[in-house]
Amino acid sequence: MPGTYSRASTPDGRRRQVAAKSARTRCFVVVIAAGIFASCATKPQNVARPLRVGVDTSPPYSYVDSGGHATGLAVDLITEAARRRNIRIVWVPMDGADFDAALSTGAVDLWPVVGITDDRLARYHITAPWFQNLFCLVSRQNSAVSREIETEGEIVTHAARPLATAMAHRFLASSRLVPAASNAEALEKMCRGEARASFIEARTLEAFLLNRSNRCRNIALNVHYVGNARSLAGIGAGKVYAAAADELHTEIMRMVSDGTFSSSVEQWASFSADEMRSLFVLEKARERDRVLLWDFIMAGSVFLVMGSALVFVWRARRSAERARCLEAIRSDVLRRLARGDSTEQILGLLTVSIQISYPELGFCITHGPNPEPPPSANATGAVWPISGSGKQTLAHVSVRRRADKLRKHELNLMDRVTKLTAIVIEHKTLHKELEYEATHDWLTGMANRRVFMDKLTALDQRQPGSSTSNKSTTVTGIIRAIFICVRLRGGSEPVSRNPTWWREWAGMSLPSLRSH
Repeated sequence: MPGTYSRASTPDGRRRQVAAKSARTRCFVVVIAAGIFASCATKPQNVARPLRVGVDTSPPYSYVDSGGHATGLAVDLITEAARRRNIRIVWVPMDGADFDAALSTGAVDLWPVVGITDDRLARYHITAPWFQNLFCLVSRQNSAVSREIETEGEIVTHAARPLATAMAHRFLASSRLVPAASNAEALEKMCRGEARASFIEARTLEAFLLNRSNRCRNIALNVHYVGNARSLAGIGAGKVYAAAADELHTEIMRMVSDGTFSSSVEQWASFSADEMRSLFVLEKARERDRVLLWDFIMAGSVFLVMGSALVFVWRARRSAERARCLEAIRSDVLRRLARGDSTEQILGLLTVSIQISYPELGFCITHGPNPEPPPSANATGAVWPISGSGKQTLAHVSVRRRADKLRKHELNLMDRVTKLTAIVIEHKTLHKELEYEATHDWLTGMANRRVFMDKLTALDQRQPGSSTSNKSTTVTGIIRAIFICVRLRGGSEPVSRNPTWWREWAGMSLPSLRSH
């Protein structure tokens, strides 16, 4: 519009808008690139070079021919799993090498089959098991070994590998263990008679029996499986390539269900694939049991916490109700005490109230000049004596049960009731003492005129209308008049010092004469 001005209409304004748009575009591109880089960085298998997988001749898992080509059960399964996961691998033949050192030093990145031990887990990563091995004792038929105890003190050979060595020392501790460079050498020493038996993995033995060496070709052998001597094997990997190894293990688990694993086992091994499938079923069952166990523990913990909370709330409510009940009893006792009710009435009310609220205690209060506790309390119950100012027992508070059998809230109740009973008795005792001092001379102990006046007042308060009442009222009025005159004439209290004497006379005599 004419006469209007816009910053965007100027060349500088347009340049600023273009620059701001370009900056936003660059920020967007940087964020997208960072996200792509982060997603790639989380997958260590997508490295620039292929992952190096070590392999040696360890039938039936792997074989290395003269040309350095690797085959075998583990080779086929790892290769197929890597293809499905788009992980580039290259097999590195390492016959005779120590794979523990190769993985620890980084000479290779992965190893297909590694027995799981605590020492190895501390040095490099091992996946969850995907294979299990059984160990057995192989001996010559003419000196067959049918029990582990038969090898006590005898020479037993085994492969000089950490897992085989650990298993041999665990299950054949009483034997003379001799390590060999390989499983084949351990078997050959047994065939030559240099050892009573050889401790070897069952899968390796099966491959050896299919292709015996010349030393063992014509020798009859006996095989004894060692009970519970079994190990689990997973994929070994350097710490940096742990994620890649775990992905390969996950893919092998899927190959079990789609039949690829079974076909590979039947091609390379003499044992049935059902045995290997049972391992994975067992692992799944164990995992499910662990999950169910944790669910059960969590549910039990929740129920335990809820139950504890409910018990706590119930106890709190019960304690509050008991506190309110006891406070109501205390208030009623104090109110009756202030009203001037007798000790028997107040203690009787207190006893009945406690017996109704706590019937299981068998509560009882006995009082008097020389009170005695109930026989039942003396025999089995607890007794609390109540003493006055003169240390004389004035009452007993007792229950049926012993003090050590009472619960905490019951002991608290008895403490409060005992104190309340002591207050009532002490109050009544002090009241009687004050009343005695007010109505008796402190020197001679004789009754003063207050007793005489109280008795005259009591005569006035008889039932009106009867002839006895009219006669007593007349006599009372005359006696009061005579008493006042005697006081005035006797000079016990001069009139000048008691100007209200006539009011006292009128208050005592005139009502009596008027009623007459």
